[in-house]
Parts: sequence; structure tokens; C-alpha cells
Amino acid sequence: REKTLELLWSVIFGYQLATILNLDNIREEIDHLRRSLNAKARLGDKHAKAGISWLEIVLNRSPEHSALAGERLQLLLEWVRLVLIHYGVEIDNWTTSWCDGRGLCLLVHHYQPSLMQRQEIRDQTTITHQNDNQNLDDSADFSYGSKNLDAKTYETLMENEKNNFKLLLHRVSVEIN
Repeated sequence: REKTLELLWSVIFGYQLATILNLDNIREEIDHLRRSLNAKARLGDKHAKAGISWLEIVLNRSPEHSALAGERLQLLLEWVRLVLIHYGVEIDNWTTSWCDGRGLCLLVHHYQPSLMQRQEIRDQTTITHQNDNQNLDDSADFSYGSKNLDAKTYETLMENEKNNFKLLLHRVSVEIN
């Protein structure tokens, strides 16, 4: 799954991103999302406060990685993180963070809520049930949180992930047709 997502992102970033991404629009949306998150935090929303703290940690975690990525890619990652942190979903990278379908479904829901209802998106996935100390990298030994789960729970979580992708594909294909 990771290699497929990596290939997909490479195609999108390498061939389409420069033509479809307006940097000024992305910057405006980032500013809007930051103001929204900060307003929620000022109103006492615990999830917004936690999201702001997480974003600060992420930004300070790997400044050398940020310097290596292009401006478009960095802005896109910042935008995605800001949208999804509104839903409590932390996006660390372009591969494993997308493996359960929640991020893509929530992006669609955020901008087209009539196309995909929030309650249709399955939150309980192998990614949400992994150990806090598990390394979220792209290595081959990443096991999607299965090490400490019984078989029935793991199967249910995997089914939720499949359902997220099925929902996304169905709704997007219906909208396109």
C-alpha cells in the first residue's frame, strides 16, 4: 500500500501539481484555516488546542526536511495538515498517514460536505489503534498497528479502511459522472 501511495503522490506532484496549484490561493486557505483553528482554541475547544500544539511540534521536528521539499509541496502539506487537524487527524507524511482513507475522505467532506457526510467516514482504523511509541516511517517493518490487536479487531479495522476507500471512490465517481 505504501509504495502505491508513494507512486500516486509522485505522479500528482511531478506532473500535475505545478499546473493545478495556485500558490496564492493555497496561502489564503492556509491563513483561513489557521484563523479558524485559533478561534476554536480561544473558545476552549480542546481538540483545536491539541491540534495547534501538534502542528508546532511537527514544524519544529524536521526543519531540514522542510528545506529539501519544494515550496508547492510544503504549502500543500501545510494545507492538508491544517484541514485535517480540524478533525483530529494528524498527517505526518505522504505515505502512511493516508493508508486508512480517512484523510482523503475528510478532505472531500471538508470542502463538499453534501457529497460525503462526516458520519459515513470510519474513524476506527489500524492507524488510529497503533501504539503511541510506534515509529511512523515508510519502512517495510511498519505493521499498521497489528502487533497488539487480536485477529477479529484487526479484521474490523481493516474493513473500516476498505470502506473508507470504497466510499471515496463511489462518491467521487458518482460526482464525476
